[in-house]
Amino acid sequence: MNRRPLTPSEVARKKKRIINPDKSVSTERSITIGVDGGFINIPTIVNGKQLSPEDAIAASKKSGVVREMYKTQDEAVAAAKRRSEAIGRALR
Repeated sequence: MNRRPLTPSEVARKKKRIINPDKSVSTERSITIGVDGGFINIPTIVNGKQLSPEDAIAASKKSGVVREMYKTQDEAVAAAKRRSEAIGRALR
């Protein structure tokens, strides 16, 4: 089963929130990994729990979600930052 990632507004509405030590809120954190000659961003918060990078990779593989592939790590990181900003706007 191939699923798509949640949109930023869906993340803001549906995902469990983690309260950070500085009292800010996180619904999604991600890591960028290299795969098949490119780079993808995967979430490290799953079901309201912060996962290790290894567990996040395993959870991503199990999820069946098809992630956008980027040619460079810089492109992937820039996309993750844009997504984070969009989620922040949707949370307001």
